[in-house]
Amino acid sequence: MKIYKKEFSAKDLLEVAMDSRMRTGVTPFGAPEGEVQRYLGRSVPWKGVKGIENIRAINPGVAAGISRARDISRGHTEKGIALVQYPNGEVVTMPMKCYAMMEAARRPVVLITTSAPKRPWVVSRRAPAVPALPAPPA
Repeated sequence: MKIYKKEFSAKDLLEVAMDSRMRTGVTPFGAPEGEVQRYLGRSVPWKGVKGIENIRAINPGVAAGISRARDISRGHTEKGIALVQYPNGEVVTMPMKCYAMMEAARRPVVLITTSAPKRPWVVSRRAPAVPALPAPPA
């Protein structure tokens, strides 16, 4: 968990992480330009619950999603880094395994380039044509 300046202590954040009734996260919304602010909230009922059958008893839909994600994850062992573009135009880097899992789950992302571990970036032969990215605001 990352601790930002002007926020709770590490001990406070650890207490929230260990409490099944609370959650915390950060958001850029409502924060000064270039900063984030931390929020606290009520946790989901299955936070901290161990075992898929115990989660299924609380929320079958969440248990089904976790099971599907686990099965997709077990089927992929790709190594390296992927540079991908989301439908909204955002370009991000992620582990190649994550890209392969998103592709298997039919999530709409475009692979731009990839790199093998410890190798410089190379253009992927699998990458479809990528539309031009919009120019940054002036």
